[in-house]
Amino acid sequence: GVFNGDYAFLGQLNFGLRGIDFAATYVHGLHSPGTSIFNAGLNNATAGTRQANLVGLTNTNTLNQEGAFSNSYGLSASVRPSDRISISGFVSFHDITGFGANDDFEVWSYGLGIALPDFGRQGNVLGIYAGAEPYAINRISGVEDGDTPFHIEGFYKYQVSENISITPGLIWLTAPGQDNSNNAVIGTLRTTFTF
Repeated sequence: GVFNGDYAFLGQLNFGLRGIDFAATYVHGLHSPGTSIFNAGLNNATAGTRQANLVGLTNTNTLNQEGAFSNSYGLSASVRPSDRISISGFVSFHDITGFGANDDFEVWSYGLGIALPDFGRQGNVLGIYAGAEPYAINRISGVEDGDTPFHIEGFYKYQVSENISITPGLIWLTAPGQDNSNNAVIGTLRTTFTF
């Protein structure tokens, strides 16, 4: 995408000191109309709400045929005060400048997690995470484009053997689509084989 099409340029600084790690990230991108900002390289697999993703979406919820530039800033940190606890968090801000009328917007996302390694027995991990998935601030009024969509998750990785672990989890999503009239509860079960 350097000469034609979408692109993203990323710069990141990382540093750590005695159990504290910190990172600062900047990304500049060009996005085609109708594409998603947080798509992990796949237009149908997005993170965050429709309002936070869809390039060319105007304040009237219609789609124009204009693209956008994005300037994204992120900070993340991890603190490990002991071998038995790890605390990590992040915040990201995305300034989206559309090429059409009334299609500029801001996107925010943040989260905080706690992990307890070797909880119950060696190799097990108990984890709790809470945060807000990417959500948009209204293009015209400067207020949230609906309700804040929170993601609350708990999981427990159980080390069955040296090579196999099972991780049940529960996820609660409030206000998917930035609409408080919706809620979702998702159960997960992951099995990991290590060779």
